[in-house]
Amino acid sequence: MSWLLLACGPSLNSPVIGEPVVVETRVENTAVSSGEPILLELELRAREGWTVEREIAVPEGLEIAEERVDGDTLELTLTGPDGSYELAAFEVLAHGPEGEELTLTTTPIFVDIGVVGPSSELQELSAASRPEPPKWPWVLAGLLGAGLLAAAASAAWKRFKPVAPPLPPTPPHVVALREWNEARMKLRGDDHALALALSSIFRRYVAAVTETQNATALTSVELIEQLPARWDPEPCKRLLTATDLIKFARAEGGARLFSQLDKDLKGVLSA
Repeated sequence: MSWLLLACGPSLNSPVIGEPVVVETRVENTAVSSGEPILLELELRAREGWTVEREIAVPEGLEIAEERVDGDTLELTLTGPDGSYELAAFEVLAHGPEGEELTLTTTPIFVDIGVVGPSSELQELSAASRPEPPKWPWVLAGLLGAGLLAAAASAAWKRFKPVAPPLPPTPPHVVALREWNEARMKLRGDDHALALALSSIFRRYVAAVTETQNATALTSVELIEQLPARWDPEPCKRLLTATDLIKFARAEGGARLFSQLDKDLKGVLSA
């Protein structure tokens, strides 16, 4: 299976108003003759300030014969032996300028090269004859009676079955730590995207534990003033200052800086 990294930044054209990111996949002809290529178009448009990235899997057996970029559209020429293939759906992760995160999923596309329909042992099932209807009405009546009896038994069981109490909500520090660990794995090497994620995670944690509803909209100085008195302000200041420099001044991050910010975040979460 081949992989292709698809990424874009704020230089792309703005999509339709109200949609910060638009992702579309198109195939010019989903059924081609033997030896002819499949032409796949990937259109990715993001509003200014948004960054988008995703790895695209090309099905096993297909190869990328040609790759061309035309504005916001990536055009791929795929070739392969005769058969049926599924260009599977993939998820696109987008990051907004204020730490927003958006996940979009494309639609799978099925293509055929030199064949009609699925090239497998199931190919002839479409030509199979329909089964004859039951010849004995009492068989249908018996099945209907059994179904009604089963439905009545199920309703009675649900009525008297004890209902388990709902699970307690996940603590905010557990949610924040889980999101931070996931971000470090997914955004490894992208300091700007990682800083956006860390700033968003910290601000949402502060909102959850202090009931500061506008924590994500406050400046770093305003947010520091809202912190509980029992918190050590120094790691919070380091975290907010470092992420602001990376987000807005495009300062360099690096593994050493994010290692220190990881310690600062975990220290705040354990306070």
